[in-house]
Amino acid sequence: MGVPSRKDRKGIERHPEGLPTEDNCREVQFILEGECTYPDDGSSPFLTYEDFARARKETREVFGDIFDRCFSARVFGVAACRKYGLVPLTPFLKYLQKYAIRARAKYELKDYCQCGGLLNADGIDAYLKDLSVFERQGASETIASVGRRLGVLKFLFYHANRSGVMHVWDVIKGQTMAELQKVRSILDFDDDEAILDSCWFSKQNAKVIHETFVELDRSKTGQLSAAQFLAYNGAKMTGVFVNRIFEQYGAVGQSGKMMMDMDFFSSFIIGWRDRNSPEAVRYLFPIYDIQGQGYITSMEVYTFIKQIVAEWTSCEPTSYYPQIVEDIVNEIFDLVKPAIPGAISKSDMMRVENSGLMFGIMGDVWEFWHHEHREDQQSQEN
Repeated sequence: MGVPSRKDRKGIERHPEGLPTEDNCREVQFILEGECTYPDDGSSPFLTYEDFARARKETREVFGDIFDRCFSARVFGVAACRKYGLVPLTPFLKYLQKYAIRARAKYELKDYCQCGGLLNADGIDAYLKDLSVFERQGASETIASVGRRLGVLKFLFYHANRSGVMHVWDVIKGQTMAELQKVRSILDFDDDEAILDSCWFSKQNAKVIHETFVELDRSKTGQLSAAQFLAYNGAKMTGVFVNRIFEQYGAVGQSGKMMMDMDFFSSFIIGWRDRNSPEAVRYLFPIYDIQGQGYITSMEVYTFIKQIVAEWTSCEPTSYYPQIVEDIVNEIFDLVKPAIPGAISKSDMMRVENSGLMFGIMGDVWEFWHHEHREDQQSQEN
């Protein structure tokens, strides 16, 4: 079953009736701040169950039942600290905001779902088109189209199964939807749009990625070779690493070589920017698993680090080149602490908090440089 045609969809309502809005959340925050308990020692305010019940009653008098789910006894029990049975105010306010965002997204996405609460790329594209997020930022038609495609790719990266289908609830509760709703909030309330520049759903992000790809695509074929991608100024990646990216995810072009199209380029940027996420670990791990055995061996780590150090030492010559490579390989295994000595599995990388650092220093000379000079940088900041 496909996505309903645009004329059959209800469209996006700014403030759907019966759903909490951000303005509502601000008013509930005012109610909660009036009912909560402020400790004498100046520590963070909290809600006793009596405070919670009074706030629930007042909220219901003002807004009816739209916040009832947030003020249930079950929610209080989950949110309360086990030791004292009190609900810290700040985390509860964040929960309210998250609830409002998810309720709105759930209501809106129902028109874009297939049977069984499933979403595909076409559904997300139609949703983003109806939201007009990029048009509201003043984006040209070209950049708005690029921005929507980038948005679709990010949702797919984090939520799609192998068939390219997403469960609507996974989409609703995910960080990508939260980022999208943040952009909408800024646009709805005329907040400082400069904040948008760092967001994936910003006009500026779409413009930068599009222009970067076009600049790298010197042959104007809509595809990049490994040699062209090496000129990407967002990093200083080694030839060994870039070749592995293309071997793992590239498609054979007309020249018979592995090539990278705009979708491939954008998906890689998504994974590279968020290297610590489980989804990025799943995406990046096969690149380093050269032999495809399901784990990264010490020899494979050595292969990547050897190239990194070779390029680094060409800028900072040293007579300790072989020892440096071996020391870094040992450092990586010491940090990861794999379940099987000498073999790093995907599960090992999922478990490690700084998996992004491990991936970074094995593929990007600048990431390696920052890691090696981290103490100097910290002393300069202090």
